[in-house]
Amino acid sequence: MPYAAAGLKQIVMCNKGTLATTPVDPIALGIRKDAVLTVNHFKQVEDYRKRKLHNMLQLQT
Repeated sequence: MPYAAAGLKQIVMCNKGTLATTPVDPIALGIRKDAVLTVNHFKQVEDYRKRKLHNMLQLQT
């Protein structure tokens, strides 16, 4: 059975009362597709008992 994901691709706004004719001051807001956020340790330090401590995090999309 095919899967169809319903949703919005873009939202457009304009001044009130102008949609029946030419829209005045249209503003288009694009909705981006799914993104993956990857979190990696950056310059991780160890203490004298070899425990790894957080120093900085590297974020990638």
